[in-house]
Amino acid sequence: MPYPRAHLLVSWLGDAYSQQEEWQVGLRLDGTELPTIEQMEELDEAFATLVSSQGTGLPGGRRYIGLKVAPIGTNGRYPPDENAVEYLRPSPIPGSTTGGYPQIALVLSMRTARTRGYASNGRMYLPTAETPSDSSGLITLSTADSAALNGAVFIGAVNAVGLGAASVMSTVGAGLIEPITAVRVGRVIDTQRRRRNQLPESYSAASPVPL
Repeated sequence: MPYPRAHLLVSWLGDAYSQQEEWQVGLRLDGTELPTIEQMEELDEAFATLVSSQGTGLPGGRRYIGLKVAPIGTNGRYPPDENAVEYLRPSPIPGSTTGGYPQIALVLSMRTARTRGYASNGRMYLPTAETPSDSSGLITLSTADSAALNGAVFIGAVNAVGLGAASVMSTVGAGLIEPITAVRVGRVIDTQRRRRNQLPESYSAASPVPL
């Protein structure tokens, strides 16, 4: 099914584990004008701030290296006569917090004015450092609150660039585009099962049982 109209897809890019792997996260913007170099720098700064802040900082072994802005047609594909714009940071931002496991993620849950149903909620899975937990095993409330605030500030900074509002989009029926109005963070760390299944197992040496 089609999107209601053409828009932009912003992808922030990084690598991990001595550049052996790559990762990316993205947002859709309700605009069609490709960015200037100044606007690319502003998008870069918005994400750099997010992944350098307490609660959403990159874990060790990961780096943020740049971004790409691509035009997307109503069919969800790149238009044949337009090219994506890429920006490579002069210096990558390395993770500095205690590393988390590769199959878990802190999730920024993007809320819209719709309280339920299509285009009511979007998700961004961030490379996740070890997060403090309370006695129930949940991420501490203060950590979740800080991460949600960081996410909201990030969305505000992206909107201020002037390329359209960061939005949740649906292709169901005639399609929907809803601007992101709030960010919240669940206190149960997310497990990405497909990612876990991609990880090759590595066992310790077998320890014999004493006789």
